[in-house]
Amino acid sequence: MPPKTVPKIPEGFIASTAGNDMVICVACAAVAPPGQPIQRTSATNHVLRSKDHTRALQQQQQQILHQQRADSARAARAQQEREQSAHLPKTELHLPEQSPAVDDTTQQFWAEFDTDSSDFRIDLDTSAAEIVADNAERIRKELDTFGDFDDIERGYELGAAQDVDLLAQNRARDDEQQMEDALAALLSSEGYTEDAWSEKDTGWYPYPSKLLFLLDVADNLGRLRISESLMKLFLYVLKEAGVKNVPSIGAFRKFQTSLRENGSGVPTIHCKSVQDKIFYINDVRKMVANDWCNPHTRSHIRIYPEVPESGIISEVWNAEKWTKSLDTRLLSPMYAAPNRRHYYVNELAQLQSGRFVIPLRWITRHRKICADAYEVLVDDDGIATVVDSSVVEISASDLVQNFHDLEHGGKLPVWSMKNVDGGHPDRVQRNKNNVVSIVRQQLDLVCLGVSTHVETLQTDTGIKDSYAQYWITKILNDCENWVKSERANRERPTRIRDLREEFAAKQRIWIDENFEDIINPFFLVPGHDPTPDTPLEILHKDPVKTLYAQRLQATDIDGLSIPPVHANYIMQYANSLIGRQLKAVIQTGVFHTHDLVDNAHYATWKAVGDLAALLWVPEIDDMDQYCDDLKIAVANVLDAFSDIDPLKMILKIKLHLLTHLPDDVRRFGPLIGVATEIFEAFNAVFRAASVLSNHRAPSRDIARQLASQEGARSLALGTLWFDAQSEEWQSAGPSVKRFMDAQPNLKMMMGLNVRDDPQPGTTRLAPLPAREAGKPRPKRQTVALRATQAQKALNFLDHSRTDGEWYQAKTLIARSGDLCSVNSWVFFNVSTTETAAGRILELLVSLADPNSELPRNLACPIPTSNEDERRTIHEKHTSDLRAATSRKRKDRQDDAERKAKEAAAARQKAEELEKVAAEAAAQADEEDMDMAPPPRQRPQPWLE
Repeated sequence: MPPKTVPKIPEGFIASTAGNDMVICVACAAVAPPGQPIQRTSATNHVLRSKDHTRALQQQQQQILHQQRADSARAARAQQEREQSAHLPKTELHLPEQSPAVDDTTQQFWAEFDTDSSDFRIDLDTSAAEIVADNAERIRKELDTFGDFDDIERGYELGAAQDVDLLAQNRARDDEQQMEDALAALLSSEGYTEDAWSEKDTGWYPYPSKLLFLLDVADNLGRLRISESLMKLFLYVLKEAGVKNVPSIGAFRKFQTSLRENGSGVPTIHCKSVQDKIFYINDVRKMVANDWCNPHTRSHIRIYPEVPESGIISEVWNAEKWTKSLDTRLLSPMYAAPNRRHYYVNELAQLQSGRFVIPLRWITRHRKICADAYEVLVDDDGIATVVDSSVVEISASDLVQNFHDLEHGGKLPVWSMKNVDGGHPDRVQRNKNNVVSIVRQQLDLVCLGVSTHVETLQTDTGIKDSYAQYWITKILNDCENWVKSERANRERPTRIRDLREEFAAKQRIWIDENFEDIINPFFLVPGHDPTPDTPLEILHKDPVKTLYAQRLQATDIDGLSIPPVHANYIMQYANSLIGRQLKAVIQTGVFHTHDLVDNAHYATWKAVGDLAALLWVPEIDDMDQYCDDLKIAVANVLDAFSDIDPLKMILKIKLHLLTHLPDDVRRFGPLIGVATEIFEAFNAVFRAASVLSNHRAPSRDIARQLASQEGARSLALGTLWFDAQSEEWQSAGPSVKRFMDAQPNLKMMMGLNVRDDPQPGTTRLAPLPAREAGKPRPKRQTVALRATQAQKALNFLDHSRTDGEWYQAKTLIARSGDLCSVNSWVFFNVSTTETAAGRILELLVSLADPNSELPRNLACPIPTSNEDERRTIHEKHTSDLRAATSRKRKDRQDDAERKAKEAAAARQKAEELEKVAAEAAAQADEEDMDMAPPPRQRPQPWLE
């Protein structure tokens, strides 16, 4: 049998030790040794299509050009030295016996000096200049050749490439580069620098002018990003339009950098994790300080926990974590009294009554600052004892002396030995210690190099920390490599078990020394326990994702405050829905699945809908009753799921998490306030900051862009900052503030929510008919009340007297703030004590009465009950209205008679006054005629 023929190695490749059918590219290995083995059959494809191969060839060519340039420079330098040495006279050198002393700085300079990388300008002779010119021309031609070569274009022309999308992306990049070059050429003639801003407008401080302010704001809009090319185009357009003092792109970027460095910007910090990963973060302390100094956000900052006066729990600072269980050292530690005294927690203070207390937690009760405190009892001997068995409530206004006042006045008592010795148990429950101890056990087990023990412990306890899993995998690999190395190097054979125990002993010492770097840092944050402090995400529950209904597209969104439902999209991406889509499905699904599913599935839909209605509430009036209702709703959901598939109760952890909902509500308040959906809205801003990056250091680019946006936002919104140069607190000029106050839309674009609370009773008239060509705009027509459906309304008699003064309306703001329109279902008051449900058939708006300051609105709701009930309600309401109308009619008649008598008396008196005035005027005219001079004669012309 003839020997097997070994395939020939392609040109430019060498054989690889990975196998006979593997080769290594020589060009790629020279750039990134030792090179990546590839299949022998893929060599041709590697040369034609690999971007790495193309970059390797370009780097090699650059190295060759650099070497040739360095050789030419050294040859020219040597030629010059030879020419100089041929004409220099011989000199006698008298060297000193001892070399002069050289300082350390000079030695370090020459030690680090690299002559090869230096660029010297020298005069060359004719021969050397010709050599350099020839080399330069050759290099220029080669660069043109390689620069014009496009592997994707050439491959597509030759038929080797078939990816049209890749070709389109390549051409788009070429177009972008051409656009960059064109913009650079347009802006190359700009001469505007900082000197052009010498005449600064102090009203726009810290900006030199309104133009720079608007450019900086436009460049830092989070949801409307402007690329570098587009900004260059804007500057060019402004310049060509005749705008004065338009900066160049370089001057503008330099100004932005200086603006952020004067104290108003947010520093970006370079960080390196214990896993050797580089990332960047923005200084959170500076951002919090900006919020405190921002007049728009300072009023929304809660300094102390708050117990609402009405007892309604609506925010996280009203719930138990802030008001009861959170470590007092992590809350606001100080209260600043009006007399400029500062009182701190865990420090002795004195009340107006003379009692001593130790404040533990400052808290707002009934809109007044109070404190939970320990009372300090002082016996006849002056020995003080802390009564820590109970907590008393004190008012902050009752404090008169703080610790320093007592110390200065010599009023500090002597503490009893019971308080000095301590011995008080820590009352803060820390469940995270259990998790940390189990993770530590996993790390101890993995030191033996056996993964099965760790996996068993993770399964039994249900605890698997993804952060520590990195170290578990790393220790397993290190143990395996160390055991192999030791067995190969030791002369005497050693059992693997003994080697693993030896490795474990050394590794556990390392774990003890670096435990804080190995454990998840969330478990080391003071006052934060991930076990109870991670509330259930109510928008990502599995019951919502596993249930879906038909007829979703036909959902009537009137009254739901949601955009139109896209049923096709939800059907296609049912397993990856976002928050608002889950809300729409869970609120409307029970109506769409009524006759489409069996009883078990429909019961599940109703149970989930009932639970969702309880979860998505903004306020809780009675916490105990609410939690009891929540427990029942959760139990109904679990029972419904167990009827369909009992195995889900074991396999689905999210069903088990539902049982923790009451505890989370007591700890954090309404769960709709801690839902992550509001934070997911920031993803668009984050993504926009990443898209315009060059993706070489995305973490740095994103952090810097977000820091720039934060700085521009704080300046535009009037935030105070400390100027290091003037050592004074500064804020934006009055022109900036006036401009932002007049631009609510710009505030919204910069991330400041401008609330526009609708006023109940506000109406919007129906739109006018379209204007026909050649005809005037149609006028709004009034309608007769009796010609509308308002005559069916229960309160028709209250408005019948204003017939003929009504307009058709489109929308109406209800008392709850909801927007109501025609055909909207509403609840309305039948009387002062009865409420009914109905549907709006028509909306009418009347002109204002002479005695009224507001217009009257009339909605026409029809009750949804049966005909008998409707007739009963209508008759009762009609009877009440008739009685009220009779009383109003009699009052109006009496008022009209009284006004008629007063008017008649006033007319009679006016007639008498007019008669007297007429007689007096006639007498005055007669007297004027007697005393008046003779009338002047008309002058005659001098020439007839």
